[in-house]
Amino acid sequence: MLLLLTAPPLAAEPRWGATLAAGEGVAGQRHDSYRLSLQRHWNRSFWQTRRFHFNLFWDTGVTLLDARDVLRGPADTGAEQLWILGTSPVLRWQFQALGQSTITPFLEAGVGLAVLSDDKLRSGNNRALRLGTRWQFEDRVAIGIRFGRQQRWELAWRLMHHSNLNAADDNAGLDSQLVSIGRRF
Repeated sequence: MLLLLTAPPLAAEPRWGATLAAGEGVAGQRHDSYRLSLQRHWNRSFWQTRRFHFNLFWDTGVTLLDARDVLRGPADTGAEQLWILGTSPVLRWQFQALGQSTITPFLEAGVGLAVLSDDKLRSGNNRALRLGTRWQFEDRVAIGIRFGRQQRWELAWRLMHHSNLNAADDNAGLDSQLVSIGRRF
């Protein structure tokens, strides 16, 4: 049963967090992904029940997509490295601790905006991944756990997608899967 639309701030929750992530391209995209981000947690829960609650935070980060190890095809003129600066509101579905442990699972999703250093990335095929514009939407979903003293640490698997939603003729989209470790402070 949904109990509250807005609840008081969560007790003793740090408002700031930082995350370091690494991964690779998915769906045939060959690149390495590295991401550093800061989070600003709102520290208010929504739809709080005994088993879970929802909360929101802002995530702002810089991502490097590195395709230097991908062999260039004859017509592949894409950038070897692509930098992405993005920000997104993120909705987190936080569950209660598993049994008597301090491990709490979560799911999250968010949609934000990003700016890219180039509009093409080397793909190793006959042509680069053509992104159409340097302005992109940044979508994400994640599954993870919070753990440690006061649950200040988190470990997550994250899928990120960048696309211009067909605002330009080219819209190859970029997909990365990342494993991240984060800490609140």
